[in-house]
Amino acid sequence: MEQGMTKSSAKQRTKTVLLVGHCNTDSATLRRAILKADASAEVIRITSQQQLLEQLARGIDLVLVNRLLSRSYDSDEGVDLIATLATAWPRVRFMIISNYDETQAAAQQVGGVRGFGKRDTSSPEVIQLLTNALHGR
Repeated sequence: MEQGMTKSSAKQRTKTVLLVGHCNTDSATLRRAILKADASAEVIRITSQQQLLEQLARGIDLVLVNRLLSRSYDSDEGVDLIATLATAWPRVRFMIISNYDETQAAAQQVGGVRGFGKRDTSSPEVIQLLTNALHGR
């Protein structure tokens, strides 16, 4: 064990977060929020269904899914993608990124955890949501 590390900190592994279906600008904003919630998190931008499945197979902690997806995914709706993936990877937390309450509710009904809208990304409430999702609370 390295000097200055406790047994509990030595056992903690880096959390990995996937950003699914977000543009470059939104990805940068989401990355900043994630790093406020956990400065050591690894954040990976995903641009296709194949890349998503490959990353999920490695072991991922949290997936932030855009409400609308490009043709690079099996579905063009983030909620549909969460419905499929939450069943296949029950230990992974899936969070929809949407300002619409009905989309948030639909994502939670299919296995997602409470998400947030992009306009709220820098709020203390969102940072707490991300912290909770990353640390299993």
